[in-house]
Amino acid sequence: MPQRIPLLATMALFLALFGAIACSDDDEDDTDSVGGAESQFCSDLAALNTAMRALASLGPSSTVDDARDARDDVEVAMEDVRDSAKQLAEAKANELENAYDEFDSAVDDLEGEQTLGQAASSLLGEAAGIASAERDLSQQANCP
Repeated sequence: MPQRIPLLATMALFLALFGAIACSDDDEDDTDSVGGAESQFCSDLAALNTAMRALASLGPSSTVDDARDARDDVEVAMEDVRDSAKQLAEAKANELENAYDEFDSAVDDLEGEQTLGQAASSLLGEAAGIASAERDLSQQANCP
């Protein structure tokens, strides 16, 4: 058990750093939106960090019951982080899907006799939306 405490403290530090990188200041409350999902994820990471700190603060005079309670708190917090991470990933994927749908609709709204030069202004903005959403997902996943 003594070796697990430093490992858990290291994990708490990693989660805190990851949360600082992944979380934005977006104040949206809707967890279906990227901003809302990020906000929930950050909140859940903070709760996990708190639970990990409580676990790491256990000492030689702490009881086994104290350790089990702390472990249970970490388990609940981890479940919340897993859930909000899934919601965040889904919101990011939906953002890309929505950008594609807007591009697809813009192409469908064009007249067949229009030239690409005439259509470019309406298509470039929608294509840029796809590129932006794809770039965000790619950076989040550390894709090369």
